[in-house]
Amino acid sequence: MATLYWIKLYHEILDDFKMYSLSDHLFRRAIELFLLAGEHNKGGLLPEMAAMSWRLHTTDEKLQSDIDSLARVGILRLDGDSWMVVNFKKRQRPMKKAEYMRRKRDDVRKDKYYGDEDSQDEDSQDGNGWDNSEQETERTEVDVEINDLKDFVIRQLEMSGASKAAEFVRLCEVVSDGNGAINIISDCEDTAAWLKDRGLPYLKNIVKGVEDYDQVVIV
Repeated sequence: MATLYWIKLYHEILDDFKMYSLSDHLFRRAIELFLLAGEHNKGGLLPEMAAMSWRLHTTDEKLQSDIDSLARVGILRLDGDSWMVVNFKKRQRPMKKAEYMRRKRDDVRKDKYYGDEDSQDEDSQDGNGWDNSEQETERTEVDVEINDLKDFVIRQLEMSGASKAAEFVRLCEVVSDGNGAINIISDCEDTAAWLKDRGLPYLKNIVKGVEDYDQVVIV
């Protein structure tokens, strides 16, 4: 699978006892290994020791000592002959819509509780003076989530060399059906016909190894 450009690093890490029980050196090493796992893009598996030590400008012996320390606190574990970041795949997979919206509602409530009520934009109220800001935020964030999935599909196509398929997908709406399928909703019959005839093999390939999705449907 193609290399990824970024990983998720959660705010909760600030309250993670395992992480903050580490020395400054090991804390930094853990983050470096998270990044290597993301770049390696194999569900949290890390590259071979020699490749990692070269990349991190250290020796195999020093890196192995760091890995052993991180394994003792449960951040890393052996998987066969390879080291892997515990729960990496779970933490990096796309968030389910229900969980995403639950977190977003929590954020909105916190903003309302801690924020200045007098600073709310008048546009957040309807003609009767009711506050619609939470409703508007939810609708906006659903759109953002859909755009994130669309960006993911386009990025994977571009990295696989299917630039023309990526351009066609830009003309479409890309949504999850909630049952493991990515729906590509075309803007016209010609776009749908081209994607079904020429783009579908590339589209099917990009969902391989992505936990939440197992098929692509052209609508």
